[in-house]
Amino acid sequence: MRILSLHNYYQFRGGEDVSRDLEADMLRKRGHVVFSHLINNAQITQRLPLSVGFRAMWSAADYLAVRKLIREQGIELVKIDNFFPLLSPSVHKAAWREGVPVVQLIRNYRLVCPVGSFIREGKICQLCSTKLFPLPSLVHGCYRSSRIQTAAVVGILTAHKLLHTWSKTVTAYVAVSEFVKRILVDNRFPADRVFVKPDFVPDTEPGDGEGDYALYVGRLSPEKGLSTLLAAWRRIQPRLPLKIVGDGPLRPEVQQAADTIPDIQYLGPRPIHDVLALMGKAKVLLFTSICYETFGRTIVEAFAKGLPVITTRLGNMDTLVEEYRTGLKYEPGNPEDLLAKIEWMRGHPQQWEQMRTACREAYLANYTEEKNYTMLMKIFEHALATHRASARQGRAYARPALAPRPVWGDSTKANVEK
Repeated sequence: MRILSLHNYYQFRGGEDVSRDLEADMLRKRGHVVFSHLINNAQITQRLPLSVGFRAMWSAADYLAVRKLIREQGIELVKIDNFFPLLSPSVHKAAWREGVPVVQLIRNYRLVCPVGSFIREGKICQLCSTKLFPLPSLVHGCYRSSRIQTAAVVGILTAHKLLHTWSKTVTAYVAVSEFVKRILVDNRFPADRVFVKPDFVPDTEPGDGEGDYALYVGRLSPEKGLSTLLAAWRRIQPRLPLKIVGDGPLRPEVQQAADTIPDIQYLGPRPIHDVLALMGKAKVLLFTSICYETFGRTIVEAFAKGLPVITTRLGNMDTLVEEYRTGLKYEPGNPEDLLAKIEWMRGHPQQWEQMRTACREAYLANYTEEKNYTMLMKIFEHALATHRASARQGRAYARPALAPRPVWGDSTKANVEK
């Protein structure tokens, strides 16, 4: 199969970026030809805010580039991961114009929430959910604490809803959890076009957990619950070493905590092989998010190493972790409850050791590359069959002539690789 993979990388590399790259490699290893049209949010710092807003609404450069790639490379299917903000929904329309099915991966809530995370002022907020015009986000200035920037995002979402961009161009949506599918269906996305396929983690040897330390791995940002974690470690008794891995806007606060709290060690961002080695020796992974994580990739990485997890009772984390089998759960934002779960772990060493085996079993049963490939190919085959059926019924999309490049188009070239 000849596939075009489209993705807008984040400024701080995260789970969405990692999952996209692993899927592309997985497909190539199995004989598929995968072309990638990629762009990075690092370019935003080089642009005026107004130009970024216009590009988020419609990127003429990427529209033309994607159409050209589809034609020149004989693309059969377009797989879109993150398209916000620089790729824009223009890439969906480009595939639609070329008569190629689109499979949209859903690893954030951008299609139904201007912020993309359902977080406002550190708390879960779904005031905009199910609304055509997400007015509450505009009132509160949710996107980057700016009403002007929020207005731009709201305008983009509303415009493309009114233009039926998603319903016209997307053949299949891939939600990375049942929780995400429920969110989409609640927001009037067609249930028969939403498929569930979790992300996968490459296999690795399980660890022994002999390091006797707790581990946090993830983006250092408010929605990840770092304030709860640091508050707990200021009062934990008896003491337990905590290693923190990651990068993000809260890096200064984490570094300060590491400088003032003896048991905290900040290791900065680390490559995946270092992270897995740390997981292999850790006693527990702390996944402290206070937002609706779409998946929880770090949890599955821990399962692959046989590492139990203490996480919050929110979103997909509540489903991923089976209490007293693969870990424990606490109330989000509650450091006392987090400390109580750590105390239980320390008081039940035999049960905790048994959880290591259960974690590894959960990984092998649900999150290996082979299982993931089988699920993804079924979705691709369904998308292709649905598209062919539409063509037979006369609903195929025409291929109009490629328009000349407009003089006002953005000339920045994305990274195109085979």
